[in-house]
This record gives sequence, structure tokens and C-alpha cells, in this order.
Amino acid sequence: MGEPILWSHKTVAEIREYMSKRPTVILPIGCTEQHGYHLPTCVDILNAEEISKRVSAETGIMVLPTVNYSYSGGELHGTVNVSPNVLALYIEEICLSLASQGAKNIIIIPGHGGSENMTALLAFRDMFLRKHNHLDVVIAVMNAYLMNLCGEGDWHAGRAETSLMLYWAPHLVHLDRISYDSEELLDMMRKNPDAYQDIQKIVDSPQAGPRIRQRRDIQVGVMGYPEEASAQIGKEIADKSVKEIVETIKEIERQRGVL
Repeated sequence: MGEPILWSHKTVAEIREYMSKRPTVILPIGCTEQHGYHLPTCVDILNAEEISKRVSAETGIMVLPTVNYSYSGGELHGTVNVSPNVLALYIEEICLSLASQGAKNIIIIPGHGGSENMTALLAFRDMFLRKHNHLDVVIAVMNAYLMNLCGEGDWHAGRAETSLMLYWAPHLVHLDRISYDSEELLDMMRKNPDAYQDIQKIVDSPQAGPRIRQRRDIQVGVMGYPEEASAQIGKEIADKSVKEIVETIKEIERQRGVL
């Protein structure tokens, strides 16, 4: 394994030369979001960034600076939400800029798998070439690996995410501060990560949208089993995720005639 190749560390000439030989780039997309009392708000940023760097080290593909803001949907302190439609437009602008510099394959690696966020990214992916069908560009969103971050009843700030943080940023993990909401809320969110939502119908009509907020009684937001976390589990999740993403990218590049 080599070293990751970082766009932000390269000069004009170096990026020009790279793009002329390997028109594939990786765009990590994170989310600034609360992760309980034991993890920092950069969990989803680091997940996207660290996995992208490891994929780069395996493949030699250049990694762009991480997008730090997207849509969480939560409202606890520390969370910074960017609406899904704005996120999609923002990523579109980045991809158009990359295409103008010769990028043919744009690999998006998300660190946050929230349902609204992922719906926006996948809709953007599927609309990009409908809007810009003159471009010879493939947009690939590597969302399948996010299932490695989930287990039975283990979601947000749980065993998997805490393990990943213990693997690549243990100094930011505070296992002695693990806290939970009430047993009733915890059980509900372990069964369904979207159960944090308070959904209220304003009028009784299937044609009318509801008002959705985070439940007011949620104060911690952990949806899993962080007490079961370990750096070894984090390494296993990271290795599996990188392997899956590398295999997918190699197949994309093979079909595109890059390799």
C-alpha cells in the first residue's frame, strides 16, 4: 500500500499531469453532526476522509478535500444542517468544475448515511447526465459500504462508528462519557434510526406534507451499542469497506478504459 494522493497538497502542474493520465477522482462527503456524549461532531467527516485516503493509497486515485457539511436531520447542539436540495446543487457545481478539468470518473464516498441525505445524493447522481448529457462523466456514489457501519440495532454513534473512531482517532473518543436517552427511546431508535423524528400531520390529507422535527425528549441521540466498540472492530470495518470500494472502482475504470 502506498500513500494517499491528496488534491489539496498538489500544484497546478501536478494536478494537470495527474488528470491527463488518470481521470478518476474521489470526493469524500461528510456531515457535521452530534454523535452522543462520547464522540465528536466530526465522526462522519473522518469516516469519509479516512476511508477515501485508504482507497487512494490502494489505487493511486487522487482525493479531493472533504465536504464537511450535509444534512443530518437531527437538531441537537453541534449539528449543522445543510438542506438536501442545497447539498445536491453544491455537489453538482463541484462535479461540473471537475469535469471541466478532465475528470471522467467521479467517485463520491459519503460518511453519513441518513435517509434524506442519501436520497439527495442518489437523485443528484441520476440527474447529472440528464442535465449535462454532453459530458463524458460517470458519477458513482459508494453508499453500499455504509451497511458495514450497521448491525442489528446498531446505528448512529453505536458500536461500528465508535469502533472506527477508536481505530483512526482514539484521542477523540471518550468511552467514560457514554450516555443514553431513556430505555424506551433507545429501544425505539435501535429498531428504527428514523424514529428520532416527530412527524405531525397538519391536515388529515394524504396530499399534504407533515411537519417533521426531532423529538423534543431526545437529548443524547445514541442509536446503538458503543460500549461494545473496539479499535480492532474498527479496523475490520475499515478494511472491508475499502476492499469493497476498491473493487467497484476498478470495475468502473476497467469499463471506462482507464486501466
